[in-house]
Amino acid sequence: SQLKFHGSSQINGTNVTTQPVIESVRVDSSRTLKFSNYTDNTTTSVSNFSYGNTNSTATALFAGYVSNTSEWFVGDFYWVYMCQSTLTDEQVQQVIDYNENL
Repeated sequence: SQLKFHGSSQINGTNVTTQPVIESVRVDSSRTLKFSNYTDNTTTSVSNFSYGNTNSTATALFAGYVSNTSEWFVGDFYWVYMCQSTLTDEQVQQVIDYNENL
């Protein structure tokens, strides 16, 4: 399986080889998209990420972008953290530490 992120197009990120897995997706001010898999210690970066058009209808987590009824996430899900700013590596680690030690 693989973590993916969608803006104006779907971006394939890091492969998932173990379960459970801790991952992050971040886009910085230079439009670099960075997938990090902390469990497998892998990182994938993509330059010139494009968010695409403004979405005024809905946002989907754990579902495909083609329709709101396809490509659903399958498995156990434990926690998610979302924000409108790009976290530093240290901030991401703080979020991981907090959620993994509740």
